[in-house]
Amino acid sequence: MVTAIAPGTALISAAQTGKAGTSKAGTGTAVIRVALALVVGTSYTESFTGTAAPLSATWSQQRTSGAINKNGAGRGVGSVNAKDIFAFWSANTFSNDQYSQARITGGLSSGSQFIQIIVRATLTGDGRYNNYLFYTDGVAGASHTEVAKNINGNQITFKSFPVAFAAGDIIKISAVGTTITCYKNGVAIGSITDSSLPGGAPGVGVYGSTVTVDDWEGGTLVAAAPAAVAGVAVSPSSASVVTGAAQQLTATTTDSSNNVLTGRTVTWSSDNTAAATVDANGLVTAVAAGTATITATSEGKSGTATITVTPLPAPVASVTVAPTSANVVAGTTEQLTATTTDSAGSVLSGRAVSWSHRQRQDRSRLGRYCWCCNDHRNERRSERDIYNHGHPRARFERVGQPIFGECCRWEHSAAKCSHQGLRWRDTHGSYCYLVIR
Repeated sequence: MVTAIAPGTALISAAQTGKAGTSKAGTGTAVIRVALALVVGTSYTESFTGTAAPLSATWSQQRTSGAINKNGAGRGVGSVNAKDIFAFWSANTFSNDQYSQARITGGLSSGSQFIQIIVRATLTGDGRYNNYLFYTDGVAGASHTEVAKNINGNQITFKSFPVAFAAGDIIKISAVGTTITCYKNGVAIGSITDSSLPGGAPGVGVYGSTVTVDDWEGGTLVAAAPAAVAGVAVSPSSASVVTGAAQQLTATTTDSSNNVLTGRTVTWSSDNTAAATVDANGLVTAVAAGTATITATSEGKSGTATITVTPLPAPVASVTVAPTSANVVAGTTEQLTATTTDSAGSVLSGRAVSWSHRQRQDRSRLGRYCWCCNDHRNERRSERDIYNHGHPRARFERVGQPIFGECCRWEHSAAKCSHQGLRWRDTHGSYCYLVIR
């Protein structure tokens, strides 16, 4: 089932068992066209009551060779057999968008007795009359149920419909712009497009003298009035906004059945502009601490939102970390806490704190050298040498007063090397320790 939402054209696709297809004109499927919703404007009726006589006064007979008559028993009937007979309502002026319908009361016969319903009829006289017509003899298909036009009395058929009619059915035709649509019992069965006849009047017709019709109605079609706004909802319905910040609100309009209505004009207002203002698009600006009710109004219906404005928080003036230092054994942890305060020293809670670290290195003595000898070769070793070999916190620690520039003797004795590090001894007996920290 296809549901029409708004005027336009939709291509309907269907898929089954992994196969897919789309509806395209001329392929056996249909492009779905949604027209602007129309309703009856001014309308007129004919009940065919009264003494037997041709329709007159408010009617004009299009054929000189026959007439649509009242049969004296509340029915409309043709005055002659085997002729197309038409009459149109001529007492009033109709817009180009119009309709005509009637109830079939009996006498349909295949190929000989037809009910005909017409729109945009103009002129009278054989060989002069014009109209769009929808006719049926009760049988479905070509030459039985068709839509056509008469131009200067010459009939041109547009298409046939595989739809049958019987006594009691309502036959109807409408013309909207260049679209001519045919109906059975209020349901459209098909349409054509043609621009030959831009205007005229609705009417009724027959082919034959025994088929009868009743309850004719014809009139003007006008665009349906849009549904009235029955409710307005504002989203969000409440919000807390910091001074100087903004909050976007949206208004949704609905009809009495809670269907969303689009394109409706909405006006916005604030009951406390000292706290918050709102622009024509629903954008709220927080002005100062306080509360404001924002109202959205459309077609006399309103919805509201409550805006609470809070002061701008004091900026962070300082951050204190505790403890400020700690000795931590490898593999264990130490919890640090950060306290934020304002310029007056008041603690500020709820502030975001980011943490980072960097490795602190004692590199103040990395340029000092100790001249040593190893296998009678002078060799210069430094704290930087050790640092670059994986001991980033290495440094020399000297005992006594070594004399720089003199050769040192490397001590290989395990008794003179401890787990704390390696040591050198100069020629004067003073020791120079390399401590790995």
